[in-house]
Amino acid sequence: MRGRERVLMQHRLVIDPRVIEQDFKSVQTYPPEKAQHYMLTHQLTRITRDRGSLVKDDRLDALAIAVAYWSEHMTRDADKAKAALRELQLQEELDKLLHGIGGKGRVPNLWVRV
Repeated sequence: MRGRERVLMQHRLVIDPRVIEQDFKSVQTYPPEKAQHYMLTHQLTRITRDRGSLVKDDRLDALAIAVAYWSEHMTRDADKAKAALRELQLQEELDKLLHGIGGKGRVPNLWVRV
């Protein structure tokens, strides 16, 4: 399952009601029979795995790009947080070891960043 699908299947996508209102307002200049095809809500609720299931998918494509960007960005931040936590835990263990053998103070940060 691809990342964008996981976001929807796990109910992790939150859409501000103002986006839905703006989406609706933005298609009011189109003929009523065509307007719905240009709406994000229509595209999002009508998509299937079948090729050509949507007349238009431009707004859905834009949403997919945004979801991919934020998914990658949040994953990168989570990885940084994990690394920082691991470094802190290792430093705390070194401090405990130093105090356990009669040392005083904090062990200087021994980790070399490349």
